[in-house]
Amino acid sequence: MDRRAKTAEWVSAFDPGDDTETENSCLQTLQLLRHSADPFGRCNYDPGHITASALVFSGDRSQILLVWHERLGRWLQPGGHVEATDPSVVTTAAREAWEETDVQLDAATPPVLVGVSVHPIPAARGEPRHLHHDLVFRFLANDQSIRARAEVTEVAWSRIDCLGKYGIDGAINRSIERAVSIATQITGGALQ
Repeated sequence: MDRRAKTAEWVSAFDPGDDTETENSCLQTLQLLRHSADPFGRCNYDPGHITASALVFSGDRSQILLVWHERLGRWLQPGGHVEATDPSVVTTAAREAWEETDVQLDAATPPVLVGVSVHPIPAARGEPRHLHHDLVFRFLANDQSIRARAEVTEVAWSRIDCLGKYGIDGAINRSIERAVSIATQITGGALQ
């Protein structure tokens, strides 16, 4: 299955529940995948392009890995643009997490799509304002060894109950809530 078809499969199977903002993001992303000549192309500014990010939990699922995004001036989950050599958006999310933070992901825990967010990116560095159609995948880390790499200047582990001090927004919070809910369903109660 090609990357476009697999991405459409991920988004089509995703259940946003009663989250209308995420539901709208899913519909917009499916439209992009159906109608764009290059939905993954970084230079596809109208209506934007697919990106992928990694919501990385610590092994005990009590903390989230964050990176300081210089261009946007805020804390986010690791993520970025799909490269031509990435066979899937899951690969993109995992690669970006490693490139930005040096985190070692637990290969035994399958990634789970926990969010779809279409959001504006401001004009900068010769790029016009455009949309990122971001697919957010949940991963678990093997350990908590991290360091800032690539274009990232700061990385941090934040307890889930302390994310407010990092200014984490609604879309990321909703993805975290879905990831926690999935983990709770799998473990049958409290997070392990």
